[in-house]
Amino acid sequence: MASQPNDRRSTAGKMSDEDLVQGVRTSHDPVFFETLYNRYVNKVYRKCLSMTTNPEQAEDLTQDVFMKVHRNIDRFKGRSRFSTWLYAITHHHVVDELQNRLPSVRLEPQTWANLPHNESPDVISPDEQWQQVKEILEQLPDTDRDILLLRYEQGLGIEEISQMLGLGISAVKMRLSRSRTKLKKLIDELENP
Repeated sequence: MASQPNDRRSTAGKMSDEDLVQGVRTSHDPVFFETLYNRYVNKVYRKCLSMTTNPEQAEDLTQDVFMKVHRNIDRFKGRSRFSTWLYAITHHHVVDELQNRLPSVRLEPQTWANLPHNESPDVISPDEQWQQVKEILEQLPDTDRDILLLRYEQGLGIEEISQMLGLGISAVKMRLSRSRTKLKKLIDELENP
């Protein structure tokens, strides 16, 4: 006699994350993934909300994260806990979504004219714009400029920067935030001399 859905849910609810992942991989029974989802959806949402401060965007990102996890469940190798892997995916996904902030800075035409040796062109390509942003970056202290270039020019993740600089992840996030604020202030000063 096949087990009833509530029995399967009850059994799945008592399983470890790793056993649930194995169940998703081998049986493709939706109860296993549903259990993982229910176990972590609120934590993932809170993480997304803390990074975006936008409840609607956080909900969308949460769903995106779980779709990505489901598609990539075979990539979980068990070298860390499932929750660590899930939070890394969450963090990287949200950062990727928010990453466009810096490279897509839209400077007003008078800003281009205020930059040294530049005229205000009618059309500015993304590459030219990034070059202009890099010129503004030169006005930042080395530590601020370097961390922004590692993140946005080289595309390194927070964990990679953390390892490279020998800093904790929260220290990297804090430095990135401060550096972006300083860059925004420089851009604002150029746009509103």
